[in-house]
Amino acid sequence: MKAFTHWLKQILPPLTLLLFLSKNGISLTFLSGVSLIFLLISIISISIKLFNFSKHKKHLLRPALTSIIAIGINLHSQHSYNIAKDEFYLIARKIESYCDNNTRCPDKMQGWEKLKKGMQYKKLIGGSITYPVIYTPHDKTFELYMKRFTDLGLIYIGSQNRDHLRK
Repeated sequence: MKAFTHWLKQILPPLTLLLFLSKNGISLTFLSGVSLIFLLISIISISIKLFNFSKHKKHLLRPALTSIIAIGINLHSQHSYNIAKDEFYLIARKIESYCDNNTRCPDKMQGWEKLKKGMQYKKLIGGSITYPVIYTPHDKTFELYMKRFTDLGLIYIGSQNRDHLRK
């Protein structure tokens, strides 16, 4: 029984990181930041335990598992963000194409949720992890904002005939 509880204490703490996985990109970005702190602590712990390997070999599982999970969370976070970022620029190019073909940019976006704040529209984009995108129209310009974290994200300001941005 003592051996079972020892292994349980080694395995359960790193696995609790997986409980906080979410389909929300903002939450995943926060979790990846927190997991980087755990990764740093685990690397320090592994380094210290390797100096006294014979004494601490039973205690290497927790920091090793924490490191693997933290790296996995960060890779997943970056991959999902890249998918959403590609979709964000695709949407921006489509809206800009609409602006080029018409005399003005669209006032509203079909299939997007209208926000209470002015003339803004919101849509969730991405694959299995979603990020909010906010569209704000102006007469001949528009602004797209994809939120990654509290004050971190992408901003795209488009208008008619802005070919230099497409390169």
